[in-house]
Amino acid sequence: MSKVFEDAIRTGDVVAAANLYADDGMIMPPNVAPVQGRGAIAAFFKTMTDNGFSLKLTPTDSWMDGKLASRTGTYIVVDKTGKEVEHGKWLEVWKLQDSGRWLLVRDMWNSSDPVPPPPTPGVSGDKQ
Repeated sequence: MSKVFEDAIRTGDVVAAANLYADDGMIMPPNVAPVQGRGAIAAFFKTMTDNGFSLKLTPTDSWMDGKLASRTGTYIVVDKTGKEVEHGKWLEVWKLQDSGRWLLVRDMWNSSDPVPPPPTPGVSGDKQ
């Protein structure tokens, strides 16, 4: 599934990416409120793809128990030039739907990059 998701984001097919989520699926990106529902998830990913970002995903672990499954892994965000701009980890929860299809119900990720230092008091970044 990681390859399907990566390809959808890389090509800007945010509807295909959102269709991997259940109707009431939720993404929990860092530093923003949770986003729930396929339409809202597609809109979130559209902002990302419209700005030229794509992903490289590496699954590292998974488990399944009955109708629930989880996957974890790492990600790299790349800009339109291919430059790596962020590295992090992710956690997905999948649920087997009555239709027999596995869909994402929760998706959370956060950066592993160091937080930049706070600005020095009294020093402005503006050049005059």
